[in-house]
Amino acid sequence: MVNYYHNPKTRFLPNIFLLLILIPAVYAQNYLWPTNASRYMSSSFCEFRVGHYHSAIDIKTWLQEGYKCFAIEDGEISLIRVSPFGYGKVLYLHLKDGNTAVYAHLQRFSPEIEARIRKKQLANKKYSISWSQTGISVKKGDIIAYTGRTGIGVPHLHFEIRNSRGKPVNPLAFYDDVKDNLSPILQQLAVIPLDREATVNNNYLPQIFDLTQIKSGKYRVNELIRIKGRIGLAIRGFDRANDVGNKYGFHKTQLQLNQKTIFEMTYDELDFTTTEHIFTEIHYPLWATLKARFHKLYVEPFNPLSFYTRFPDTDGSISIGDSILNFQIDIQDFHGNHSTVEGKLDFDRLPIHIRNYERTGNWAFLEFESEPFGDLSIFTGPDPGQLKSVNYFEITDGKIYKPEDGLKLKIDLEDSLDQFLKLTMLTSDTRKSVSVLAPSPPDSLRPNIHYLGDRLLVELNNHSYPLNLNVSGKTVPFKSTDSGRFQALVPDSVLLPSPVRLSITSNNFSIWEDSIALARLYPDCKQVISWFDSALTIVSEPGTVIEPLLISANRYESAMNSDSLPIASKIFQINPKTVILFKRMEAFFLTDSLSADRNWGLFRISDSGKLSFSTDLERLSARRFRGRIGSPGKYIVACDTFPPVLDITSPKNGAVYDNWPAVKFHLKDQHSGIGAEENISILLDGEFILPEWDPEDELVEAVIYQPLAKGTHTLSVSISDRSSNTIRKALFFTIR
Repeated sequence: MVNYYHNPKTRFLPNIFLLLILIPAVYAQNYLWPTNASRYMSSSFCEFRVGHYHSAIDIKTWLQEGYKCFAIEDGEISLIRVSPFGYGKVLYLHLKDGNTAVYAHLQRFSPEIEARIRKKQLANKKYSISWSQTGISVKKGDIIAYTGRTGIGVPHLHFEIRNSRGKPVNPLAFYDDVKDNLSPILQQLAVIPLDREATVNNNYLPQIFDLTQIKSGKYRVNELIRIKGRIGLAIRGFDRANDVGNKYGFHKTQLQLNQKTIFEMTYDELDFTTTEHIFTEIHYPLWATLKARFHKLYVEPFNPLSFYTRFPDTDGSISIGDSILNFQIDIQDFHGNHSTVEGKLDFDRLPIHIRNYERTGNWAFLEFESEPFGDLSIFTGPDPGQLKSVNYFEITDGKIYKPEDGLKLKIDLEDSLDQFLKLTMLTSDTRKSVSVLAPSPPDSLRPNIHYLGDRLLVELNNHSYPLNLNVSGKTVPFKSTDSGRFQALVPDSVLLPSPVRLSITSNNFSIWEDSIALARLYPDCKQVISWFDSALTIVSEPGTVIEPLLISANRYESAMNSDSLPIASKIFQINPKTVILFKRMEAFFLTDSLSADRNWGLFRISDSGKLSFSTDLERLSARRFRGRIGSPGKYIVACDTFPPVLDITSPKNGAVYDNWPAVKFHLKDQHSGIGAEENISILLDGEFILPEWDPEDELVEAVIYQPLAKGTHTLSVSISDRSSNTIRKALFFTIR
């Protein structure tokens, strides 16, 4: 399939007439570059953003404001918006060819536009504005605005081009003189089990492999990766360009298996209706736990994104048979610079797994399973650092040619002080596998609980004794991984009904036990799930999740100190943090008996114990509240009783000025936040003054547009937060 968004320098067709026919006219325009700030980018098209794709390129302004923005073609300004948030000051220019250019985070507009916007703001007594059908026509090259930093981020120009269907396309498709001859940098490969019994190097969890750079643009995975069941690959890295240090996203990704293409995706056009599904392409659990962005090289059935070349016989996932598979990943930027990764996949054979270990006097009785081996040696000693080869052992049960079914050994330890055993074997792929055993486990331990979609995995770090997981009457043995951890996959049949009782035992003695209040979320139905006698209830609508997922809840007493906010409930924790919600869920909380004269809200508790305002709560009864949550985590019902902090830096109280001064003040609210510009009020001699609020800098500036008469004037400022705590300050100054 020919892709016509590529830079013209990278395309070749022998007939220029054919080229003109095939390339749509919409991508053949001779647009002017939108600013005189630079021709360098700080961000690329379809780069990762938390919760969405970047719909533009960001043009560097060297952390400065005030560079000119030009009309890239004749057109009409179709929309202007001003807001303290998001795009800040943004202008939409509808071009004569049907496309629309978007200029965002502007400092100001051209003087004519600025005057008309200011008039509308003063008439509405509101800074935010949305003005469509302006009737303002411009010519190519006209100055229409100036670069800035309004809304979100440092100074830069966010520049989009949207086609006639309103979908952003890569602006670089219209410009062929951006300097870039550097290949992408590739960092790591993730291999992700996709089926219930799938493993990578005997591990049910995704495994990450570092890449070795052979030369520029060429990488390989040195390790032979062993897989079982169906797996998917994911790649981490970034693109770059000449003369700047910024990191960009990829443009095109391709995966070949034994020289056959099984996956391909290209960032050429973005659909706003599916941009929130970025975490169907970026592996969310690795992002949530490591803050690492791995691009999946496979397409799941629920993935609605339009970037993919859909192959009829493959979705990019990989299953293995008896032979080794060779894979190659090709990463390309928009200018045709490539980087490739090569590696090998082999069948994931059974590791040494200890089923049971007992000791009577100097005799040890050991049962284990493994892959076929050609040599077995056993060592013993008083500690792992003092081991010697045993003089005698025998196989009492099992078939030596089929050790995967289990073998039982009787071992002569000779010395009662020899508390440790070590098995080594030479396997078919010449690697030695090792397991160390101690005669008894500790009195207690705490496992890690992993939620793998709709599966539950219990994992222990290195230990040296045979353990089992007991779940609702079923016994699940722990199996060792290549990394030295031990894992037990909980059977689906015992996951529900909730709660699920888990315990870890050794020789029938319990070492650890816990109860998990589990529930399963489904993507295509409405669900009402309650825990703790309805002290916590969540309501999930269709589309909240995109695949069946396990969640759980905990409730425990708050340990907040007396200096923090008034607390009205226990801590409610919804697990795990690796679940992505595509819709906010309605949540109901049962609290202590609360006073009616306070604005109670829902606060989220960070891993460090810090409270942050999450949402307002609607009071349904004396003890029951309703709100909405956007992700799992720790929550508590509390009340913000602290007013904002206000520091007026200009004008100074009692000061005398020759001309009317600017109005400038800093404001901060550390709990519920200011929330909206309506919570900021400035009056000069009792008359409204338009505030321009920068939430990122916690700064408000206002310009006095009418000349002030000589004499004394009064300025009053009122700031409220989302919990209705208000601070008011008034001052006077004199114009002489």
